Amino acid sequence: MKRALFGAAAGLLLSATAASAVTTVSLNGFCNSYNFRKSTEGYSVKDIGCSEGFGAGYLATVKGSGKTVIVALQDPSSTHTQFVFKFSYPFVTGGTWNLADTTDGVHFSTIAAGNYTLPAAAQRGMHGTKSVTSK
Repeated sequence: MKRALFGAAAGLLLSATAASAVTTVSLNGFCNSYNFRKSTEGYSVKDIGCSEGFGAGYLATVKGSGKTVIVALQDPSSTHTQFVFKFSYPFVTGGTWNLADTTDGVHFSTIAAGNYTLPAAAQRGMHGTKSVTSK
C-alpha cells in the first residue's frame, strides 16, 4: 500500500513538474530572451531579457515552414502595436524566427527575422543591446 501511494505521489509530482517546464529562447542579435511555458492548450510566453513583452500561442503546421510555434505578443512599451512571432519547432539552437507587426489591424508586415539559441542561464539576453520590439 505504501509503495502504491509513493508511486502515485511521485507520478503526480513528475507530471506537475513537466507541466511547468520552461524552455528559454534567446534571439541572436537582440537582447530578448523568451520563456516558453507549455500547457495542454498551447504556450504562454514572457520576455525575461530586455522588454516586458508577453503573449500566448499555439503549435501549428504552416505550409512551407513545417511545425512552428505562432505567438501573439504584446509589449507594454509599444502599446499601439500587435506583434506576431513564428518560431521553428522543435526548439533547438540555430532554429529560426520571424516577427511581424500591425498598428492598425489592416496592414501586416515582417519587421525582423533571424536565428535563436537555447542559452545557459548566464547567457540569457546577452546577444544584443536592442529589443526586437522597440520602435
